[in-house]
Amino acid sequence: MKIKSFIAGVKKYKNAYLFIAPFFILYAVFGIYPILYSLAMSFYKYTPAKGFIEFVGMKNYMNVFNDAAFWKALLNTIWFMIFNVPILIFCALGVAALFNNPRIRFRKAFQLIYLLPYVTSSIAYGIVFLVLFDERIGLVNQALLSLGFRRIGWLTSPSWTKITVDIVLIWAWLGYNMLIMLGGLQNINADLYDAAKMDGATGWKSFLHITIPLMKPIVIFTMISSTIGTFNMFNEPFILLGPGGGPSYSGFTLNMYLYSRTFTNFQLSQGAAISFTMFILIILFSIPQIRNSFRSNV
Repeated sequence: MKIKSFIAGVKKYKNAYLFIAPFFILYAVFGIYPILYSLAMSFYKYTPAKGFIEFVGMKNYMNVFNDAAFWKALLNTIWFMIFNVPILIFCALGVAALFNNPRIRFRKAFQLIYLLPYVTSSIAYGIVFLVLFDERIGLVNQALLSLGFRRIGWLTSPSWTKITVDIVLIWAWLGYNMLIMLGGLQNINADLYDAAKMDGATGWKSFLHITIPLMKPIVIFTMISSTIGTFNMFNEPFILLGPGGGPSYSGFTLNMYLYSRTFTNFQLSQGAAISFTMFILIILFSIPQIRNSFRSNV
Protein backbone atom coordinates (compact mmCIF):
# COMPACT_ATOMS: atom_id res chain seq x y z
CA MET A 1 0.00 0.00 0.00
CA LYS A 2 2.80 2.39 0.84
CA ILE A 3 4.48 1.80 -2.53
CA LYS A 4 1.20 2.35 -4.39
CA SER A 5 0.49 5.55 -2.47
CA PHE A 6 4.04 6.77 -3.16
CA ILE A 7 3.64 6.08 -6.90
CA ALA A 8 0.27 7.85 -6.87
CA GLY A 9 1.85 10.86 -5.13
CA VAL A 10 4.64 10.99 -7.71
CA LYS A 11 2.12 10.90 -10.56
CA LYS A 12 0.05 13.61 -8.90
CA TYR A 13 3.00 15.96 -8.34
CA LYS A 14 5.10 14.85 -11.30
CA ASN A 15 5.86 18.41 -12.38
CA ALA A 16 7.33 19.23 -8.97
CA TYR A 17 9.43 16.05 -9.05
CA LEU A 18 10.66 16.94 -12.53
CA PHE A 19 11.88 20.31 -11.26
CA ILE A 20 13.91 18.78 -8.39
CA ALA A 21 15.08 15.73 -10.36
CA PRO A 22 18.24 17.40 -11.85
CA PHE A 23 19.65 18.06 -8.38
CA PHE A 24 19.21 14.47 -7.24
CA ILE A 25 20.56 13.07 -10.51
CA LEU A 26 23.69 15.24 -10.32
CA TYR A 27 24.12 14.44 -6.63
CA ALA A 28 23.83 10.70 -7.35
CA VAL A 29 26.35 10.89 -10.21
CA PHE A 30 28.91 13.23 -8.64
CA GLY A 31 28.26 12.53 -4.95
CA ILE A 32 26.90 9.12 -4.05
CA TYR A 33 28.52 7.16 -6.89
CA PRO A 34 32.11 8.39 -6.18
CA ILE A 35 31.65 7.65 -2.45
CA LEU A 36 30.47 4.09 -3.11
CA TYR A 37 33.17 3.58 -5.75
CA SER A 38 35.95 4.71 -3.39
CA LEU A 39 34.49 2.55 -0.61
CA ALA A 40 34.75 -0.46 -2.91
CA MET A 41 38.32 0.58 -3.82
CA SER A 42 39.32 0.46 -0.16
CA PHE A 43 38.59 -3.29 -0.08
CA TYR A 44 40.33 -4.12 -3.36
CA LYS A 45 43.71 -3.94 -4.98
CA TYR A 46 43.04 -1.28 -7.59
CA THR A 47 44.93 0.38 -10.42
CA PRO A 48 43.60 2.96 -12.91
CA ALA A 49 44.69 0.79 -15.85
CA LYS A 50 43.22 -2.56 -14.73
CA GLY A 51 40.55 -1.42 -12.30
CA PHE A 52 39.55 -3.79 -9.51
CA ILE A 53 42.17 -6.55 -9.56
CA GLU A 54 41.78 -8.52 -6.34
CA PHE A 55 39.60 -8.42 -3.23
CA VAL A 56 41.90 -7.90 -0.22
CA GLY A 57 39.35 -7.21 2.52
CA MET A 58 40.75 -5.11 5.37
CA LYS A 59 44.34 -5.28 4.14
CA ASN A 60 44.39 -1.67 2.94
CA TYR A 61 43.11 -0.49 6.31
CA MET A 62 45.68 -2.64 8.13
CA ASN A 63 48.43 -1.12 5.97
CA VAL A 64 47.25 2.33 7.05
CA PHE A 65 47.27 1.45 10.77
CA ASN A 66 50.69 -0.21 10.46
CA ASP A 67 52.20 2.86 8.80
CA ALA A 68 54.20 5.05 11.20
CA ALA A 69 53.50 8.10 9.00
CA PHE A 70 49.76 7.69 9.64
CA TRP A 71 50.22 7.82 13.41
CA LYS A 72 52.53 10.82 13.10
CA ALA A 73 49.94 12.62 10.95
CA LEU A 74 47.14 11.65 13.34
CA LEU A 75 49.01 12.92 16.41
CA ASN A 76 49.86 16.18 14.63
CA THR A 77 46.23 16.67 13.59
CA ILE A 78 44.98 15.99 17.13
CA TRP A 79 47.59 18.45 18.45
CA PHE A 80 46.34 21.13 16.05
CA MET A 81 42.75 20.39 17.10
CA ILE A 82 43.48 20.56 20.85
CA PHE A 83 45.50 23.75 20.51
CA ASN A 84 43.55 25.56 17.78
CA VAL A 85 39.90 24.94 18.56
CA PRO A 86 39.74 26.28 22.17
CA ILE A 87 41.85 29.36 21.38
CA LEU A 88 39.86 30.02 18.21
CA ILE A 89 36.49 29.73 19.96
CA PHE A 90 37.62 31.89 22.89
CA CYS A 91 39.01 34.64 20.63
CA ALA A 92 35.99 34.53 18.30
CA LEU A 93 33.56 34.89 21.22
CA GLY A 94 35.58 37.74 22.71
CA VAL A 95 35.80 39.65 19.42
CA ALA A 96 32.10 39.05 18.72
CA ALA A 97 31.17 40.35 22.18
CA LEU A 98 33.28 43.44 21.50
CA PHE A 99 31.62 44.10 18.15
CA ASN A 100 28.20 43.52 19.69
CA ASN A 101 28.74 46.56 21.90
CA PRO A 102 26.85 49.49 20.30
CA ARG A 103 29.36 51.95 21.76
CA ILE A 104 32.13 50.65 19.49
CA ARG A 105 32.57 52.97 16.53
CA PHE A 106 33.11 51.68 12.96
CA ARG A 107 31.93 48.20 13.96
CA LYS A 108 30.93 47.23 10.42
CA ALA A 109 34.33 48.18 9.06
CA PHE A 110 36.14 46.14 11.72
CA GLN A 111 33.83 43.17 11.08
CA LEU A 112 34.74 43.32 7.40
CA ILE A 113 38.45 43.45 8.23
CA TYR A 114 38.16 40.38 10.49
CA LEU A 115 36.19 38.50 7.83
CA LEU A 116 38.59 39.23 4.97
CA PRO A 117 41.06 36.43 5.85
CA TYR A 118 38.28 33.83 5.58
CA VAL A 119 37.23 34.93 2.09
CA THR A 120 40.86 35.27 0.92
CA SER A 121 42.41 32.37 -0.95
CA SER A 122 44.37 30.12 1.41
CA ILE A 123 47.08 29.79 -1.23
CA ALA A 124 47.47 33.57 -1.41
CA TYR A 125 47.80 34.21 2.31
CA GLY A 126 49.85 31.02 2.71
CA ILE A 127 52.49 32.44 0.38
CA VAL A 128 52.39 35.77 2.24
CA PHE A 129 52.97 34.06 5.60
CA LEU A 130 55.70 31.94 4.01
CA VAL A 131 57.61 35.14 3.30
CA LEU A 132 56.74 36.76 6.64
CA PHE A 133 58.03 33.79 8.66
CA ASP A 134 61.16 33.19 6.58
CA GLU A 135 64.08 32.74 8.98
CA ARG A 136 66.49 34.96 7.06
CA ILE A 137 64.47 37.71 5.37
CA GLY A 138 61.05 37.43 7.04
CA LEU A 139 59.60 40.58 8.59
CA VAL A 140 58.71 38.69 11.78
CA ASN A 141 62.33 37.82 12.51
CA GLN A 142 63.45 41.27 11.45
CA ALA A 143 61.08 42.74 14.03
CA LEU A 144 62.40 40.34 16.69
CA LEU A 145 65.99 41.31 15.89
CA SER A 146 65.15 45.02 16.16
CA LEU A 147 63.72 44.34 19.64
CA GLY A 148 66.86 42.52 20.75
CA PHE A 149 65.63 38.95 20.36
CA ARG A 150 67.26 36.19 18.33
CA ARG A 151 65.97 34.71 15.10
CA ILE A 152 63.39 31.93 15.35
CA GLY A 153 63.18 29.04 12.93
CA TRP A 154 59.44 29.39 12.39
CA LEU A 155 59.50 27.01 9.42
CA THR A 156 62.72 25.08 10.09
CA SER A 157 62.53 24.13 13.76
CA PRO A 158 60.29 21.15 14.74
CA SER A 159 59.33 22.93 17.97
CA TRP A 160 58.14 26.06 16.12
CA THR A 161 56.51 24.75 12.93
CA LYS A 162 53.28 23.74 14.70
CA ILE A 163 53.04 27.15 16.36
CA THR A 164 53.53 28.84 12.99
CA VAL A 165 50.73 26.81 11.41
CA ASP A 166 48.54 27.52 14.45
CA ILE A 167 49.05 31.27 14.10
CA VAL A 168 48.07 31.16 10.43
CA LEU A 169 45.02 28.97 11.05
CA ILE A 170 43.70 31.12 13.90
CA TRP A 171 44.23 34.26 11.80
CA ALA A 172 42.40 32.69 8.86
CA TRP A 173 39.41 31.17 10.67
CA LEU A 174 38.79 33.79 13.34
CA GLY A 175 36.54 35.97 11.16
CA TYR A 176 34.22 33.14 10.15
CA ASN A 177 33.68 31.96 13.74
CA MET A 178 33.36 35.56 14.94
CA LEU A 179 30.55 36.18 12.46
CA ILE A 180 28.62 33.12 13.66
CA MET A 181 29.15 34.12 17.30
CA LEU A 182 28.00 37.66 16.54
CA GLY A 183 24.79 36.36 15.01
CA GLY A 184 24.12 34.35 18.17
CA LEU A 185 24.83 37.32 20.44
CA GLN A 186 22.46 39.56 18.51
CA ASN A 187 19.64 37.05 18.99
CA ILE A 188 19.88 37.24 22.79
CA ASN A 189 17.02 39.29 24.24
CA ALA A 190 18.39 42.58 25.59
CA ASP A 191 15.75 42.55 28.34
CA LEU A 192 17.70 39.80 30.08
CA TYR A 193 20.70 42.10 30.46
CA ASP A 194 18.48 44.96 31.65
CA ALA A 195 16.89 42.73 34.28
CA ALA A 196 20.30 41.53 35.44
CA LYS A 197 21.54 45.10 35.62
CA MET A 198 18.59 46.06 37.79
CA ASP A 199 19.48 43.18 40.12
CA GLY A 200 22.98 44.58 40.48
CA ALA A 201 24.84 42.26 38.13
CA THR A 202 27.99 43.66 36.57
CA GLY A 203 28.85 43.32 32.91
CA TRP A 204 31.21 40.41 33.62
CA LYS A 205 28.60 38.54 35.68
CA SER A 206 26.02 39.06 32.94
CA PHE A 207 28.47 37.67 30.43
CA LEU A 208 29.16 34.58 32.56
CA HIS A 209 25.59 33.83 33.62
CA ILE A 210 23.58 35.02 30.61
CA THR A 211 25.75 35.22 27.50
CA ILE A 212 27.76 32.01 27.85
CA PRO A 213 24.81 29.71 28.78
CA LEU A 214 22.65 31.06 25.94
CA MET A 215 25.57 30.87 23.50
CA LYS A 216 26.31 27.23 24.30
CA PRO A 217 24.61 25.79 21.14
CA ILE A 218 26.48 28.28 18.94
CA VAL A 219 29.77 27.52 20.68
CA ILE A 220 29.27 23.78 20.22
CA PHE A 221 28.42 24.29 16.54
CA THR A 222 31.59 26.29 15.95
CA MET A 223 33.59 23.68 17.87
CA ILE A 224 32.26 20.91 15.61
CA SER A 225 32.89 22.88 12.41
CA SER A 226 36.39 23.85 13.62
CA THR A 227 37.15 20.22 14.51
CA ILE A 228 36.10 19.08 11.03
CA GLY A 229 38.09 21.93 9.49
CA THR A 230 41.20 20.92 11.45
CA PHE A 231 40.95 17.32 10.23
CA ASN A 232 40.55 18.56 6.66
CA MET A 233 43.26 21.23 6.67
CA PHE A 234 45.82 20.88 3.91
CA ASN A 235 46.70 24.13 2.14
CA GLU A 236 48.27 26.03 5.05
CA PRO A 237 50.78 23.38 6.25
CA PHE A 238 51.46 22.24 2.67
CA ILE A 239 52.38 25.76 1.49
CA LEU A 240 54.29 26.72 4.64
CA LEU A 241 56.16 23.45 5.22
CA GLY A 242 56.07 21.57 1.94
CA PRO A 243 54.64 18.11 1.15
CA GLY A 244 56.70 16.49 3.91
CA GLY A 245 55.23 18.65 6.65
CA GLY A 246 58.48 20.35 7.58
CA PRO A 247 61.37 19.02 9.69
CA SER A 248 60.70 15.65 11.36
CA TYR A 249 57.19 15.64 9.88
CA SER A 250 56.25 18.14 12.59
CA GLY A 251 53.44 19.70 10.52
CA PHE A 252 52.40 16.57 8.63
CA THR A 253 48.58 16.24 8.77
CA LEU A 254 46.12 13.50 7.82
CA ASN A 255 45.11 15.26 4.62
CA MET A 256 48.77 15.60 3.63
CA TYR A 257 49.22 11.89 4.38
CA LEU A 258 46.22 11.13 2.15
CA TYR A 259 47.68 13.30 -0.60
CA SER A 260 51.12 11.70 -0.42
CA ARG A 261 49.81 8.13 -0.58
CA THR A 262 47.20 8.80 -3.27
CA PHE A 263 48.75 11.34 -5.64
CA THR A 264 52.48 10.99 -4.93
CA ASN A 265 52.81 7.22 -4.47
CA PHE A 266 49.66 6.42 -6.52
CA GLN A 267 48.41 3.95 -3.91
CA LEU A 268 44.79 4.57 -4.77
CA SER A 269 43.32 1.71 -2.74
CA GLN A 270 45.22 2.78 0.36
CA GLY A 271 44.18 6.38 -0.29
CA ALA A 272 40.53 5.30 -0.30
CA ALA A 273 41.10 3.47 2.99
CA ILE A 274 42.72 6.59 4.47
CA SER A 275 39.78 8.78 3.43
CA PHE A 276 37.22 6.53 5.13
CA THR A 277 39.45 6.21 8.19
CA MET A 278 39.47 10.02 8.40
CA PHE A 279 35.69 10.03 8.03
CA ILE A 280 35.32 7.66 10.99
CA LEU A 281 37.78 9.70 13.07
CA ILE A 282 35.87 12.92 12.39
CA ILE A 283 32.65 11.23 13.53
CA LEU A 284 34.33 9.91 16.69
CA PHE A 285 35.69 13.33 17.63
CA SER A 286 32.41 15.07 16.78
CA ILE A 287 30.01 12.74 18.64
CA PRO A 288 30.78 14.11 22.15
CA GLN A 289 30.25 17.66 20.94
CA ILE A 290 27.00 16.71 19.16
CA ARG A 291 25.75 15.04 22.34
CA ASN A 292 26.44 18.20 24.30
CA SER A 293 24.56 20.17 21.67
CA PHE A 294 21.47 17.99 22.05
CA ARG A 295 21.66 18.19 25.84
CA SER A 296 21.85 21.99 25.71
CA ASN A 297 18.72 22.11 23.54
CA VAL A 298 16.67 19.82 25.81
